[in-house]
Amino acid sequence: MIIKVPTHSQFNYEVLIHKDRHQDAMKWCEEQFDTRWQAVGNRAGIWCVFWAGRDHFDQYRFCFVYEQDYVWFLLRWSS
Repeated sequence: MIIKVPTHSQFNYEVLIHKDRHQDAMKWCEEQFDTRWQAVGNRAGIWCVFWAGRDHFDQYRFCFVYEQDYVWFLLRWSS
């Protein structure tokens, strides 16, 4: 059996979430999609989250490999 491990460049779907909601969103993602992708650690994850940086200092960037997971996330977390 061959398992295809996603690379960070395959996370083509992303959305920004306010810092006040990101912990709940992370917990939800873990329940729905299992453990997140990490550069060092879990390279098999299909979602990941990062601080959005100085330009969006109060946001976190949620990224997804699959469009359907991204849409499901949007339906649950966009307001």
